[in-house]
Amino acid sequence: MYVSRVEILVRDLARSQDFYGGLLGLADERVRVVEGVADDGWVDDDRQLGNRHLAFYVSDVDAEAARLARAGVEFLFEPVDHKGGVRLAYFRDPDGTVLELLSGTPTYDRTRSPALAAQERTALPGPGEPPRLAHLAVTVQRPPADGVIGEMDIEEKGMLLTFVAGPVPLELASFARGELLPEANGNLRAVGT
Repeated sequence: MYVSRVEILVRDLARSQDFYGGLLGLADERVRVVEGVADDGWVDDDRQLGNRHLAFYVSDVDAEAARLARAGVEFLFEPVDHKGGVRLAYFRDPDGTVLELLSGTPTYDRTRSPALAAQERTALPGPGEPPRLAHLAVTVQRPPADGVIGEMDIEEKGMLLTFVAGPVPLELASFARGELLPEANGNLRAVGT
């Protein structure tokens, strides 16, 4: 799976450009805001095949979340330490697209490529730098074997997260057991796959 950029579908282009470029300070050519909102049956369930959320590295999740909250952004959950030694928080853009703030690169249960893991650590922004694209999260039936940085088991959900390098890094969720929901991508479109 090769992704060169991500398009975020929005209802009001000017409002969303203010949100992403102004409020978030995002200036990443791999992420584009495009007018048009999907109506494809997307639900907030990890078992639904397709694009789940878009994650951005920030130097300090807590400070960034507090800044966004003061500007009126409502969080799905406040910053929390997560498996793999990262800190993260989730919120929605004005059209409901799920976004993640992420500090730190994960420590994998199984590192498949130490070289790619070392390269991943260079993507972290320093204090005062704008957010950087961390990954597009996608639920898949089976993760690929090529380009894998590492894997992380989320036992409580029966989920395997596979991190894949590329122009747009991917966080691929797969499940060993249980039924998956039909594919839907919400307002996120992967381009170049």
